[in-house]
Amino acid sequence: AADAAVHDVADEASARLGSAPYEPLAIGDIVAVGSEIQTGRGGVLFLSRRGDRIVIQPNSQLRIAEPKAGGLLTQFIQSLGNVFYDVEPRSSRSFGVQGPYMAAVVKGTRFLVTIKRDANSVRVDEGRVLVESADGMSSAMVGAGSVATVERGGDGRVQLSNSTIPVLPSVVPVLAQPILAPEQAAPGVESAVETA
Repeated sequence: AADAAVHDVADEASARLGSAPYEPLAIGDIVAVGSEIQTGRGGVLFLSRRGDRIVIQPNSQLRIAEPKAGGLLTQFIQSLGNVFYDVEPRSSRSFGVQGPYMAAVVKGTRFLVTIKRDANSVRVDEGRVLVESADGMSSAMVGAGSVATVERGGDGRVQLSNSTIPVLPSVVPVLAQPILAPEQAAPGVESAVETA
């Protein structure tokens, strides 16, 4: 039940479990817990898992983390790129995304995580997300319309700013159009979403 299903895929997207070679993904494939997933230059992958929807943008990498006793019931380890998470609210579990410099924890919301070499950021489109630095020394509750960033070369604190992308009610990403990272979107540019 914790495995992810491939709902849609465009261009290059592949996964592997353990030390096995990467295998191309197709609609209907099941991606097991512990698998590493990567997309190519034009690859977009749409996964569904336990009511949650995840859109992995081009040139991104993440792993479906194995469950740990006393830890989050659902967790992803994102090491590169842009991934949009649409998390179904459930009072009985939490959902987490771990990056090199920060971690994001939610009960249910929509947010975009951007992992770059020099910074990690979380853009919240709906609800609230708790963002914490990797060392646990800094944290912030981030609301819709805001972006939290932790820089590698900075002081390690979670920094808040306003999103340049307007927040729309009840939205889902369009697979054919990449979701822009905060620094890529010009003021007034709408995100790659459509009304559900």
